Amino acid sequence: MTKEKTERQRLLAQLHIALNAGSTADKEYRDWLEAYWGVRSSADLDPPQLREAIAHLTAPGWLESAMRGDPGKGRPTPKQWTLLEALARSMEWNGLDAPELAAFLKRTAKVDSPRFLTRKGATHVITGLNKWIEQQAARQAGE
Repeated sequence: MTKEKTERQRLLAQLHIALNAGSTADKEYRDWLEAYWGVRSSADLDPPQLREAIAHLTAPGWLESAMRGDPGKGRPTPKQWTLLEALARSMEWNGLDAPELAAFLKRTAKVDSPRFLTRKGATHVITGLNKWIEQQAARQAGE
């Protein structure tokens, strides 16, 4: 076996361990791979991409780095992350890690965590939260 193949197998194993440690559904994971790298299987990733995927799945500050950094192909932009966090806080939720937001994401973008949002999914979530906030304001004004 070549050194590169051994490293690749080690990285694939680490990636699958990280996936099994979390609560990521297979479809959600494959959708994330496709949005971020344009593939539906981790077998199609090269070692640098595998390392990046592992970092995404294991880093405690993954969201903060995603909000500040290059969004990557199909990923939410920093502006979308900022707006999404502001909307979550305006709902009196505890930011992007709030369980209420996770529930809303499931209904709106069909993902369990902001980690797997695509740019298009973030747009749907932002639109949905804006409408919900408007409806709440209208109800309060009518009381």
